[in-house]
Amino acid sequence: MSEFLILPHVVAGALGTILTLVLAGLLLRSAKTGYLDRALAWLVPALYALSFAAGGFWYLNHYDEGKAAIKAGPVPWAHGVVMETKEHVFLGAMLLALLVPVAVAEARQLNSVEARRMAAVVCALAGAMGLAMEGMGAVVSMAIRISAGGA
Repeated sequence: MSEFLILPHVVAGALGTILTLVLAGLLLRSAKTGYLDRALAWLVPALYALSFAAGGFWYLNHYDEGKAAIKAGPVPWAHGVVMETKEHVFLGAMLLALLVPVAVAEARQLNSVEARRMAAVVCALAGAMGLAMEGMGAVVSMAIRISAGGA
Protein backbone atom coordinates (compact mmCIF):
# COMPACT_ATOMS: atom_id res chain seq x y z
CA MET A 1 0.00 0.00 0.00
CA SER A 2 2.80 2.46 0.81
CA GLU A 3 4.09 2.24 -2.79
CA PHE A 4 0.87 3.97 -3.91
CA LEU A 5 1.48 6.76 -1.42
CA ILE A 6 4.75 7.59 -3.15
CA LEU A 7 2.99 8.14 -6.48
CA PRO A 8 2.11 11.85 -5.91
CA HIS A 9 5.74 12.47 -4.97
CA VAL A 10 7.05 10.91 -8.17
CA VAL A 11 4.41 12.42 -10.48
CA ALA A 12 4.69 15.95 -9.07
CA GLY A 13 8.49 15.77 -9.20
CA ALA A 14 8.50 14.48 -12.78
CA LEU A 15 6.00 17.12 -13.94
CA GLY A 16 7.93 19.88 -12.18
CA THR A 17 11.15 18.68 -13.79
CA ILE A 18 9.62 18.50 -17.26
CA LEU A 19 8.09 21.97 -16.87
CA THR A 20 11.42 23.52 -15.84
CA LEU A 21 13.04 22.15 -18.99
CA VAL A 22 10.12 23.25 -21.18
CA LEU A 23 10.25 26.69 -19.60
CA ALA A 24 14.01 26.92 -20.23
CA GLY A 25 13.34 26.19 -23.90
CA LEU A 26 10.54 28.75 -24.08
CA LEU A 27 12.72 31.42 -22.52
CA LEU A 28 15.54 30.78 -24.98
CA ARG A 29 13.21 30.62 -27.98
CA SER A 30 10.92 33.62 -27.60
CA ALA A 31 11.76 37.29 -27.86
CA LYS A 32 9.97 38.15 -24.61
CA THR A 33 8.25 36.43 -21.74
CA GLY A 34 4.54 35.91 -21.99
CA TYR A 35 1.60 34.58 -20.01
CA LEU A 36 2.60 30.94 -20.50
CA ASP A 37 6.10 31.58 -19.17
CA ARG A 38 4.75 33.29 -16.07
CA ALA A 39 2.14 30.58 -15.44
CA LEU A 40 4.70 27.79 -15.78
CA ALA A 41 7.12 29.71 -13.58
CA TRP A 42 4.62 29.64 -10.71
CA LEU A 43 3.60 26.05 -11.39
CA VAL A 44 7.19 24.78 -11.06
CA PRO A 45 7.69 25.62 -7.35
CA ALA A 46 4.14 24.46 -6.60
CA LEU A 47 4.88 21.04 -8.11
CA TYR A 48 8.27 20.80 -6.39
CA ALA A 49 6.61 21.71 -3.07
CA LEU A 50 3.91 19.08 -3.61
CA SER A 51 6.61 16.53 -4.37
CA PHE A 52 8.49 17.61 -1.25
CA ALA A 53 5.39 17.31 0.96
CA ALA A 54 4.30 13.94 -0.44
CA GLY A 55 7.82 12.51 -0.38
CA GLY A 56 8.42 13.84 3.11
CA PHE A 57 5.21 12.26 4.37
CA TRP A 58 6.15 8.91 2.84
CA TYR A 59 9.73 9.16 4.12
CA LEU A 60 8.64 9.90 7.69
CA ASN A 61 5.86 7.33 7.81
CA HIS A 62 6.89 4.45 5.53
CA TYR A 63 10.60 4.51 4.66
CA ASP A 64 11.89 2.89 7.87
CA GLU A 65 10.99 -0.62 6.72
CA GLY A 66 12.53 -0.02 3.29
CA LYS A 67 15.62 1.51 4.87
CA ALA A 68 16.07 -1.54 7.11
CA ALA A 69 15.66 -3.87 4.14
CA ILE A 70 18.18 -1.90 2.06
CA LYS A 71 20.77 -1.83 4.86
CA ALA A 72 20.40 -5.58 5.44
CA GLY A 73 20.29 -6.43 1.72
CA PRO A 74 22.85 -6.75 -1.06
CA VAL A 75 22.93 -3.01 -1.89
CA PRO A 76 23.31 -1.10 1.41
CA TRP A 77 25.02 1.77 -0.42
CA ALA A 78 21.62 2.62 -1.95
CA HIS A 79 20.62 4.17 1.35
CA GLY A 80 24.01 5.29 2.65
CA VAL A 81 25.03 7.05 -0.54
CA VAL A 82 22.06 7.52 -2.87
CA MET A 83 19.25 8.33 -0.43
CA GLU A 84 21.46 10.55 1.71
CA THR A 85 22.56 12.42 -1.42
CA LYS A 86 18.95 12.68 -2.62
CA GLU A 87 17.88 14.24 0.66
CA HIS A 88 20.47 16.98 0.33
CA VAL A 89 20.22 17.58 -3.42
CA PHE A 90 16.48 18.14 -3.06
CA LEU A 91 17.05 21.16 -0.84
CA GLY A 92 19.04 22.79 -3.63
CA ALA A 93 16.45 21.82 -6.22
CA MET A 94 13.68 23.30 -4.09
CA LEU A 95 15.60 26.57 -3.66
CA LEU A 96 16.16 26.77 -7.43
CA ALA A 97 12.47 26.04 -8.05
CA LEU A 98 11.58 28.93 -5.75
CA LEU A 99 13.88 31.17 -7.80
CA VAL A 100 12.20 30.27 -11.11
CA PRO A 101 9.27 32.75 -10.82
CA VAL A 102 11.66 35.45 -9.59
CA ALA A 103 14.00 34.90 -12.55
CA VAL A 104 11.13 34.87 -15.05
CA ALA A 105 9.65 38.05 -13.55
CA GLU A 106 13.04 39.73 -13.71
CA ALA A 107 13.46 38.63 -17.33
CA ARG A 108 10.06 40.11 -18.13
CA GLN A 109 10.87 43.38 -16.40
CA LEU A 110 14.31 43.77 -17.98
CA ASN A 111 13.11 42.49 -21.37
CA SER A 112 16.61 41.52 -22.48
CA VAL A 113 18.16 38.45 -24.04
CA GLU A 114 20.66 38.19 -21.18
CA ALA A 115 17.91 38.19 -18.54
CA ARG A 116 15.97 35.49 -20.42
CA ARG A 117 19.13 33.41 -20.72
CA MET A 118 19.78 33.74 -17.01
CA ALA A 119 16.20 32.67 -16.23
CA ALA A 120 16.66 29.73 -18.61
CA VAL A 121 19.84 28.74 -16.75
CA VAL A 122 17.96 28.75 -13.44
CA CYS A 123 15.26 26.57 -15.03
CA ALA A 124 17.81 24.22 -16.60
CA LEU A 125 19.66 23.80 -13.30
CA ALA A 126 16.41 23.06 -11.45
CA GLY A 127 15.50 20.60 -14.21
CA ALA A 128 18.89 18.90 -14.08
CA MET A 129 18.58 18.51 -10.33
CA GLY A 130 15.05 17.17 -10.82
CA LEU A 131 16.34 14.59 -13.29
CA ALA A 132 19.01 13.58 -10.80
CA MET A 133 16.33 13.24 -8.12
CA GLU A 134 14.22 11.00 -10.35
CA GLY A 135 17.23 8.80 -11.07
CA MET A 136 18.21 8.53 -7.42
CA GLY A 137 14.62 7.73 -6.49
CA ALA A 138 14.60 4.92 -9.03
CA VAL A 139 17.80 3.49 -7.54
CA VAL A 140 16.36 3.56 -4.00
CA SER A 141 13.06 2.07 -5.17
CA MET A 142 14.86 -0.75 -6.97
CA ALA A 143 17.10 -1.33 -3.95
CA ILE A 144 14.01 -1.79 -1.76
CA ARG A 145 12.61 -4.32 -4.24
CA ILE A 146 15.91 -6.22 -4.53
CA SER A 147 16.45 -6.23 -0.78
CA ALA A 148 12.90 -7.45 -0.13
CA GLY A 149 13.39 -10.26 -2.63
CA GLY A 150 10.85 -8.94 -5.11
CA ALA A 151 13.03 -7.84 -8.02
